[in-house]
Amino acid sequence: MVWYVFCMVCVCAYVCLELLNIRLGLLGAWFVLAFSAVLWSAQLPSPVSSDVSLSMFSEDRAREHVRFLTEAIGVRASARATHNASLYIISFLQTLPGVDLSVQMEGDITNVVAIRNGTRPRTEGAVMIAAHYDSVPTGPGAVDDCAGVGVIMEIASVLAHNDPLERPVILFLTAAEERGMLGSRLFALDHPWKDLPRVVMNLEGSGSAEKEFLIRSNSPWATQAYATAAPHPKAYSLAETLFATIRVGYTDAEVFNAMGIHALDMIYVNQRFLYHSQNDTMRHVAQGAIQHEGNNVLSLTRYFATQTLPALLPQVDPQMNSSDYPPLYSHSVYNSVLDSAICMDKPIDGNSSFYRESIAIFLWWFVFMFCSN
Repeated sequence: MVWYVFCMVCVCAYVCLELLNIRLGLLGAWFVLAFSAVLWSAQLPSPVSSDVSLSMFSEDRAREHVRFLTEAIGVRASARATHNASLYIISFLQTLPGVDLSVQMEGDITNVVAIRNGTRPRTEGAVMIAAHYDSVPTGPGAVDDCAGVGVIMEIASVLAHNDPLERPVILFLTAAEERGMLGSRLFALDHPWKDLPRVVMNLEGSGSAEKEFLIRSNSPWATQAYATAAPHPKAYSLAETLFATIRVGYTDAEVFNAMGIHALDMIYVNQRFLYHSQNDTMRHVAQGAIQHEGNNVLSLTRYFATQTLPALLPQVDPQMNSSDYPPLYSHSVYNSVLDSAICMDKPIDGNSSFYRESIAIFLWWFVFMFCSN
């Protein structure tokens, strides 16, 4: 926000100087244009209303799922609350035509897994979208992670009411992520569809929901696909390196990485002081944030479904201790620009240091004079 206020001040100052016939020349005009581009790129898309065709993603429809889970059910840390949340998700998915449903249970963990078949056999690989519907005991988890759950439920509806894609799509609503990724570990252990996904988009939240942010990946193929197909990209590979170096937390992407699945970890990350707090409510899910993520994920799903899916990456034991999971690292340099493109560099070798990537990203930012979103 500070940057955007600063940009507005610069624009107003330039206009005033022009009115006073104090001209700054071409360089000044270029700076105003650059700062205006920053302001433009900061805008979220307008939410699409619930009465639009089911061929389109609607934030209003997705938001109703988020509202029910966070307000009607509330905190989803107890067995009873998570059970009620799973029943709500199951009852919705059961109404969708052409969607096969699998409920995986062990103790108080209930994974809700659905699949929309494609025109090609399941054995040739599937696309997966994942989010967790549980929350911490200290908050209702609107951003972490009901916003992602709402996105998946709306995408399930869109896929169900349109012609099947070429590849099957798995919709994975997992439980007990906040207790050590127990739901995704259970899926990796013995779910009958665990060997189908080749690529996964893991939807997460941390703080408030504004623009979804590709924070890390384990695959240059997947990041290149994000560059190609996401209509509103926001991604910095420097964050990927920071996450791998500092290990600020864990998501279900750790488990998917251990399974060898090409992964994109897509996170709402803003106002981190709201993370895991009682203020993680609908109030902090900005209008347009769900539309932003929904547009990206639906476009990526349709794109992945048309591609030749690569072989799985090297696998490790998904049941290992969280602290032992290898970090996700795509060995790519990438950056988003003005909410409409992303710059991809050639993959760099795995021994490249934090400083090498930092310099690459800094130089890239310098060329565009800080005009990336």
